[in-house]
Amino acid sequence: MRFEYENLVNLFENSLLTELRGHGSSGDFLRSWVPDPDAVKSLINMADAAELENVASFEVEISSQTLPATGIEQLAGALKGSFSVTPSNAGQGRVALKFTNESAR
Repeated sequence: MRFEYENLVNLFENSLLTELRGHGSSGDFLRSWVPDPDAVKSLINMADAAELENVASFEVEISSQTLPATGIEQLAGALKGSFSVTPSNAGQGRVALKFTNESAR
């Protein structure tokens, strides 16, 4: 499953007014995810939520402005041992991050 990060954050913020959790997405593990203004912390929270639900892998597409290369390195280091993070170019100033649960391998 793949998510667009900025869209998820907007859905989360909007859903606070109308519903609790859910985020309008097919990713059930996102029920327990709470975004953080810091994209690295927010993605760590997302990986933690996925780990709690035993999600084997997921992808997030995010703007390179929201998460620059240094942030990707920070994220990969913070998740080492639980999730591997593999970036790829998604085009138009965006990067796709594939999160793979290390314990699911």
